[in-house]
Amino acid sequence: MNRALSIILIYFFLFGSLKSQEQLGLRLENYSGINAVYTNPANSFLTPYSWDVNVISAGVFFNNNYLYLKNTSTFKLLKNIRDINIEYDSKNKTKEFYRNKTVFLDFYDRMKKSFFSLSGILNGPSFFIRINENNSIAFVSAYRFFGSLWDIPKELSFYSYYNKPYYQSFPISSFNSGFISWQEYGINYVNKIKGYSSNTLLGVTVKYLVGNDAMFFENKKIFQFQQLPHDSIAAIDRLDLQFGYTDSNFKFYSFPLRNNGSGASIDLGATMIFGEGINDYKFRIGVSLLDLGFITFDKNSYKYMIDVDTTTKIDVNEFSDAFQSMTLMDINEVLSRQIFMDPHKTLIANSFKMWLPVALSIQFDYSFSKLIYLNGTLYQGLTRRAHSVKRESLLAVSPRIEHRWFSFSTPLILYNWKDFRLGTSVRLAYIVIGTDDLYSLFTNHARYSGSDLFIGIKFNPFPMGKRNHHMRNLNRNIKCYEF
Repeated sequence: MNRALSIILIYFFLFGSLKSQEQLGLRLENYSGINAVYTNPANSFLTPYSWDVNVISAGVFFNNNYLYLKNTSTFKLLKNIRDINIEYDSKNKTKEFYRNKTVFLDFYDRMKKSFFSLSGILNGPSFFIRINENNSIAFVSAYRFFGSLWDIPKELSFYSYYNKPYYQSFPISSFNSGFISWQEYGINYVNKIKGYSSNTLLGVTVKYLVGNDAMFFENKKIFQFQQLPHDSIAAIDRLDLQFGYTDSNFKFYSFPLRNNGSGASIDLGATMIFGEGINDYKFRIGVSLLDLGFITFDKNSYKYMIDVDTTTKIDVNEFSDAFQSMTLMDINEVLSRQIFMDPHKTLIANSFKMWLPVALSIQFDYSFSKLIYLNGTLYQGLTRRAHSVKRESLLAVSPRIEHRWFSFSTPLILYNWKDFRLGTSVRLAYIVIGTDDLYSLFTNHARYSGSDLFIGIKFNPFPMGKRNHHMRNLNRNIKCYEF
């Protein structure tokens, strides 16, 4: 046992759970169809066709500035995933000690706060149907997860913590962190309102949610922290913590998808289109409120509270058996016994409510021609309640070439108002693939700390005998059945 286990214990309880870019290439163009509802529920109506079907699409994103892998990229990791042996690259070890394919893990030596972010989405079968000239209806289904761990105190950066002398007190500030995963099934409705020189689209998506996994941790007050000899730690003065989790799906070697709760959410949106028509415009402006809702977890769910006003000492050595058994309940019972002399004292409820990562989004799209467009999109994570997940902020400027059978865009992204990234997206007919962080996929990073990738397969009507402004009529003698 050594001090590294103390660090693991701290992050397990304080930050026990780990945000997503927004898969821009799937959602911003006029041919996005049903996928556009995840940016603005009114924008599914922008498709020029009477129906649109998403077969499957998926995206995953992770990022952090706490730890990194040395000299690697996403595809290099995927290519050698069976052979990679990740080791902490301690300064006391030489690289000759490791195999050729070893990827070295190290930690940022930061004097600022740090964060972890993780998110993803798997869209199942979803479809859009235009009922008439002014109304449409759609169905969406997806599996999603979000996690956020923000404002990790600089005193808990790895090297800062590891090198601190025993008995030196340092403050741990108040913060929230959380993780949530769920399935959602929703109905989308859009109404078009015709104006004198514009059209307005009003959209809403109402969703039923099936909760799968959740974790949260809240440190409500600043407290002083110390490292002690013999792998012990101490919290000085008052300690006011709340945390909770579901445990049926958190298995380290398997991932059963079980229903641990239910809830509801709503997306609201409006888009004003200035021009001759929905698909023949000069520019459009949209605004939307996304993921306003919650899930109540009431199966296999546990909520804990630690509220003490005296010095609390924890012996890390007692957790070794609990870590080997890999159950959260065992670890919490050890913690409760050390603090209150009662293994069940900290458990206060068998249910808790988690709020979704709500965001405000604003979109602007300008048409230079029938082929060239410029899009600006903002996602702003809103202030969250207790027991929730924070959503990242994102500003993207995306020039694109758009055609019935292909599109190409290169979004320039400002992530959380401080990190610039270059993305790209390519659509060939009904297949879309892209990333909001192109550099991470192919180029070896000296400090690889995150990546992003998405892909989608969809269908909409094949225009066999029907002209539109993007393609010629190649089948004049074939009768076209309109939907």
